[in-house]
Amino acid sequence: MTTNEFSKSVNIGLKLTQRIYYGKHGPPTQPPKPPSMSKCPTLQSQLSSTSSFRIMPDKHHPTAPMVYAMISEPDIVDNPDIRSYQPHVYGRCNPPALIPLHMHEVSMNVDCCLDTAFVMVTGVWRVHCVTASKCCDCRVTIPMGEQGLLLDVDVETAKRSYITKLVMAPNDEKDSDRVAKAKDGFMMKHNTYTLKIPHVYDKRVKNVDGGSIIHVKARWSQKLLYQDDEFCLNVPFTFPSYVLPLDKTTPKIEKVSLNVNSGTETMITCRFASHPFKEVQQQAGEASFLYEAEVMKWSTHDFYFAYSVYRKEMIFLLDISGSMRDTPLEQSKYAITASLSKLNHGDSFNIIAFNEDIQSFSSSLELREVQTLCAH
Repeated sequence: MTTNEFSKSVNIGLKLTQRIYYGKHGPPTQPPKPPSMSKCPTLQSQLSSTSSFRIMPDKHHPTAPMVYAMISEPDIVDNPDIRSYQPHVYGRCNPPALIPLHMHEVSMNVDCCLDTAFVMVTGVWRVHCVTASKCCDCRVTIPMGEQGLLLDVDVETAKRSYITKLVMAPNDEKDSDRVAKAKDGFMMKHNTYTLKIPHVYDKRVKNVDGGSIIHVKARWSQKLLYQDDEFCLNVPFTFPSYVLPLDKTTPKIEKVSLNVNSGTETMITCRFASHPFKEVQQQAGEASFLYEAEVMKWSTHDFYFAYSVYRKEMIFLLDISGSMRDTPLEQSKYAITASLSKLNHGDSFNIIAFNEDIQSFSSSLELREVQTLCAH
């Protein structure tokens, strides 16, 4: 499934949600009447002719971890708590429509170490769009930041739990068939990973019931960008309005915690944060930030954080072997000199030159002294 196909499936899913009636806790509207439909192999052509939810497909690309109900039979779309007994809908959705599930709780924990951030997002979603007597598959999508690498995903439903595992390259025909059947998870563009639950190759697993609760925990790593003497972290954390539960009695909790560790005896200063932090703890080499709130709407922008590190400690490696004679060696020396000129007072450095032997500029880290380096 391409990104465009994914967005189109979400667009169709949002149109199907017009069948859902939320009662007194929902919007002040009457139970919606579905458009008249005739029997046909697919439903997409009929839904595309309706004027509602006329949104560009790329608007539906996930901008935060989300869970979708996969709808092949549109007739099962209804409120699991309040049946509206709408007319039968003929036709099937092929590929399945994707309805974004309502999110009740989300928390994100970020641990920054050197130039890498380890992100863990935990969320609770409810299958609010499928009648209680029916079931469906669900799809989890996880957009990641710069050079994102998915580590693991845990999903728990009322019936059982699912975990991801590494699938090795096939060695024989049997393994090849197993890997082919495991392709429920794949990477779309924009660093977005998506996987279906339950897996199709496990015939013993039943689908997810309408009205049930889904717990998802996802972990991934991503790179911190370094520019203008700042480390910058950007995590996709923008939730669309249609994931907000319409039941006002449902508590909505959003938590963000951030831990930064750049090394021993190093000062860290927060330059910018997209979310207001409730609590800040800072000490030499480590800073901790916490944001927690009960919200009526989820984050409407990504989580962005930038910080500066004082008293940088840098070690330069210089190749002085025969292949570096003349111009390459001079260019390397010039690059080191230029880098040292950008260090601040209080920063320290060392230079290690190597060929067959290893020579060190100093036995320990030295305070910035560009003039000493040039003389050396």
